[in-house]
Amino acid sequence: MDNDANCKVCEQQLYGQGLQGICRACCKTLGLVEMPPARRSARPCTVCNHMKFIRVIPREYTAYAVKNGYIAHSAPMTLTRETGATDRWVFPGKKVPPATSLEGGRGSLETYVCTTCGFVEWYCPDPESIPIGPEFMSEVVDYDNPTPFR
Repeated sequence: MDNDANCKVCEQQLYGQGLQGICRACCKTLGLVEMPPARRSARPCTVCNHMKFIRVIPREYTAYAVKNGYIAHSAPMTLTRETGATDRWVFPGKKVPPATSLEGGRGSLETYVCTTCGFVEWYCPDPESIPIGPEFMSEVVDYDNPTPFR
């Protein structure tokens, strides 16, 4: 069997569309996604002036308790997440369930590591997706519109 037709992670034969030679099951298990276009412009490292970087999408790792142990889960790291509430059965109002999934994140992250000095820069490729409000622990700070000093 041709090795190009096998998943790079689990070595099983690839069926259907995978992510650059990785099967869909491994992508889901490892929290792998298609990398978006690079956010950082082509300029030297601000610390050592070199031009070679490693681009990484950091991932969050967690585990969920199940009957006989734990299930590990990972997903691309984000700055905040969607909130939600469900109807209560007895008391009026809604109940906010604990975050039990890494899905629903907003404001994905990517990093660039200088291969010479190791300096790390963080970027958010989709800042428009970040919801604003105290429930997201986020706010807009606009330095272009300063308020007068008093």
